[in-house]
Parts: sequence; structure tokens; C-alpha cells
Amino acid sequence: MAKREVRTDLWVAQQLDECEIRYDPQGSSIKEIDEALRSASKRGTGNVGYPEYVSVIGDFVLVIEDKADLDRHMKLTASGVLDMGRKAVTDYAVNGAYYYAKHIAQNSTFRKVFAIGVSGDAKHHVITPLWVDDREGYKVLPDIESFISFTEQNIGEYYTRYVLEEETDF
Repeated sequence: MAKREVRTDLWVAQQLDECEIRYDPQGSSIKEIDEALRSASKRGTGNVGYPEYVSVIGDFVLVIEDKADLDRHMKLTASGVLDMGRKAVTDYAVNGAYYYAKHIAQNSTFRKVFAIGVSGDAKHHVITPLWVDDREGYKVLPDIESFISFTEQNIGEYYTRYVLEEETDF
């Protein structure tokens, strides 16, 4: 299992590199985000949390968690909301990404935060972005095929179209 997870990590990094999205693995080099993650352990210990990748693009933050297995993509409760139980947060890509993104939104001055859960591999994968606010809220956005919408050139339009739900030129 661990070997498959590493392959997924490397595939996600390759996708970010191809889109020229700068990122930090296992945390953030931005002091404020790094400090916000110091108490973000997904296991609830109050220790440091380590999302797979964190990227800052302008005033947007991307928090990415990945899992090798497609069946570990996202877990919802019976009422259809993200399960935020400890096991779901540690075992599912979208749930973990949301957990870290919410922690950053609540514990830093960054307010434009996307959580992105990735599962699978280059051939069979699912990439689900969420918009995260600092009040426990989130908005599930349409699945994407690559990270091209989150490049410096595209992220503003993506935000306008999918988060604000306003018409754009493209």
C-alpha cells in the first residue's frame, strides 16, 4: 500500500510541475501557513499536520491530499455531508484535504482556500476540488482532469466561474 501511495504522490507532483504550479510537499514554506499547520494533526493529537502539498498562487491557497485507491476518495455521512470523523479524515483524500484547508482558513489570514482530493493514478483517477471558508463551510466543485484551472493565469477565472458562479469570458 505504501508503495502505491508514493506513486500517487509522485504523479500528483508531476501534474503540478507540468502546470508550473509551485508547491511545498508535507507542509508549507510560508511561515503563516506553517504555523497554522502546527496544530493540524489529522489524528487529533494537536501536533503538526502534513498535507501532501500546499501551494500559494496569488492570494489563493491549494491544499492537496491524495490516496492511491479510488475507493478512498471521499466519504460522506448518511445525510450527504463530508464525514469529519477522525478515521474519514485520515483515510480519505477529500476529507483530509478539507480538514487541512479548513485549519488554514481558520488559523491564518488566508481566506481563499481550495482543498483538493486526488485518488488513483495517471490512468484512473479522480480529482475533486472544494472551496473552503473559515466558518466550517465548503462547496464541492466539479471534478477536474488536471490542475490547469489552478495555474496563475487561470485561477482567478476558475474562482469567479465556479465559486462565485458568475459568467466569465471563457
